[in-house]
Amino acid sequence: MKKELLDDEDFFGKEIRMYTRVLPEMGRLMESIGEEYRYPNLIFASTTPHTILILEDLSPQGWTMKGLLKTFEDMQPTIDAIAKFHAASVVMQANDPKFASDYRCTITDTMCSMRRMTDACFRSFVPFLRDTLELPELVEPVVRFHERIDDSLRAAYATTDSCANVLIHGDFHFKNLLHLQAGERIAETMFVDYQMCSWSSQVVDLFYLTYMIPEQSVKTNHRDAIIYRYYGKFSSVLRRLNYGGVIPSLTELHAEILRKGELGKWK
Repeated sequence: MKKELLDDEDFFGKEIRMYTRVLPEMGRLMESIGEEYRYPNLIFASTTPHTILILEDLSPQGWTMKGLLKTFEDMQPTIDAIAKFHAASVVMQANDPKFASDYRCTITDTMCSMRRMTDACFRSFVPFLRDTLELPELVEPVVRFHERIDDSLRAAYATTDSCANVLIHGDFHFKNLLHLQAGERIAETMFVDYQMCSWSSQVVDLFYLTYMIPEQSVKTNHRDAIIYRYYGKFSSVLRRLNYGGVIPSLTELHAEILRKGELGKWK
């Protein structure tokens, strides 16, 4: 199953398009307003006879992985980077109406194709809940969730009519972040692994941002501040890029997060 996913053209073919077309355009847009969007340079890419991507080695420049982030201050470069990524994609879609269809969301198709694996996980998890953890009251909700897992997944990743649709990273967790340190603080953050980028609601990545990147204490104490900073950067970049469409309000963003609450079950 894993080999089939890796052989899928939509998987690494999409990443090659990201590095050769989308990310350079995002960088150009950011440069036009005095901002910067950092990403590794693509050295070589080919899909035949085998898929190969060779990226610039950034370790000599000091870029490293950091694990779960321990402070809100260290979160800020990540928040700003994903806000710029989202905002740039909105402008690119406005300039090229085919952009959204070129990056239509296939995450649900990919994950539903792994149903045999998820079924096996649930078959093991239910007895573990009931017998090992001695939490029988959770068995029925878990079984119900399993029964509607495909529909739940499709609803979670669907585009929205109530907030902004953007190009999401789609695999936005701490293992796909590289950081550059300045003294005791993280000064810059860049993303890697763009295989799952898809056109969807912006809150998909925001669930990753709040669930899969900070330590629990940061999530507990600064969740609202994370969303507030993201929204400020996202809306500011759109205005500075002279985006002519509707920018959702912070209230509309929070409402969308509530509507997509089941995404939290997938993180």
